[in-house]
Amino acid sequence: MTETQPLSLDAVYFDGVSSRRHRVTLTLEPGGEGRRRELRVTGEGVSRREPLGAIRVSERMGKLPRILTFADGALCEVADHEGMDRLLAATGHGDSLVVRAQRRWDLALASLGVVALFMAWCYFFALPWMAEVAAEAMPEAVAMQIERGMVAQAEHVLKPSELGADRREALQARIAVYARSAPDAGPPPRVEFRKGGLIGANAF
Repeated sequence: MTETQPLSLDAVYFDGVSSRRHRVTLTLEPGGEGRRRELRVTGEGVSRREPLGAIRVSERMGKLPRILTFADGALCEVADHEGMDRLLAATGHGDSLVVRAQRRWDLALASLGVVALFMAWCYFFALPWMAEVAAEAMPEAVAMQIERGMVAQAEHVLKPSELGADRREALQARIAVYARSAPDAGPPPRVEFRKGGLIGANAF
């Protein structure tokens, strides 16, 4: 079934060469047997016809004009969103799934929830698993090099500990007990005590 009345709306035309604005009328020419449907652009000093397949249409973004871009770089700005929707509907044009989803708050909130759940899963499960895998795969020489680097940084950043010798020895003994109870217990660790300052109580 073909239209008996052409569908028209107002627009602003730029020829792609100069910055001059042309007030034009866009008219959707009714198609017929053996004829391609075309968009006619007419105004002062402007007259052209373009097949619909050669025109790119921008997404609808709030109250901003929609842009129709032609193959030669010319374009039209259309501020009449309702008229543009009617014209596109008459051509059978439909927005993509992504564009339609962007207009629905329920889908936007659901997407935000999915992202939040994914980030929580990464933080509580994926990162610890990746750290464990990386630690097991790390060569002993690399681990020792990292350890020496951390100790050297601590020497520059953290001040000497103010704990007494008895307290440090007691803590060292308790740490050694825990270390020996580990399934893969090795030599007892050597503990370096430093003053935490603003960091407070911590361990590296």
